[in-house]
Amino acid sequence: ERASAGFIRASEEHREAQALFERIGVAIDPETPCSRLSVAQQQVVEYNAQLQDKLDLQPTGDIDVYDRMLRTAVTFGIVPSRFGRAEEAVQDLQLYLSIPRGTKTAPASPMIKWGNTNYHVVQPEIEAMPHLAVDPSTINPFAVLPAQEKLPGKKLALIGPWTLLSYARNKTELSTDALLSGLMEEYLTLLKALPPTVVQLEEPSLLTH
Repeated sequence: ERASAGFIRASEEHREAQALFERIGVAIDPETPCSRLSVAQQQVVEYNAQLQDKLDLQPTGDIDVYDRMLRTAVTFGIVPSRFGRAEEAVQDLQLYLSIPRGTKTAPASPMIKWGNTNYHVVQPEIEAMPHLAVDPSTINPFAVLPAQEKLPGKKLALIGPWTLLSYARNKTELSTDALLSGLMEEYLTLLKALPPTVVQLEEPSLLTH
């Protein structure tokens, strides 16, 4: 038992956590406050907490190697031409990461504050009408499920078209209405091609923009 008379035995919890961290090669003090962890580490903690709570539906697609706004933008073909083609960025990690980091010849995309938080995301730069940059029947851009396979207890967390557009920088001569209409069509194409699954379409910008 890790508790006695209703109190947690903190020293035992600390030893077990330290042993687990060492086993997976993570140099983190178990007593470190969550607020002092990196964004990626905080996401892992949050995801683990959700698993521990045994959710009926576990979100997938809510964590990315860089950030979800970037992943969503690239999936829908929103990649500045100075970095290459969106179809390449979907599968080439080095090209994908060059968008927020920049290269010797291509400046990084700007960052923009996410809502009223201190977290910033890569600001999508729209240079043409968005288009789905993958064939969702063969490649799942969000690593949700293999194509045509259904797994119970999963749901896709997907940033919605209006939120994506409201955070983007429009470098075209197209109106916001035209871009939104075209983007919604691409979203429908993606959703129709995915295997049967619950989709959590996230649209915080409906409340702020």
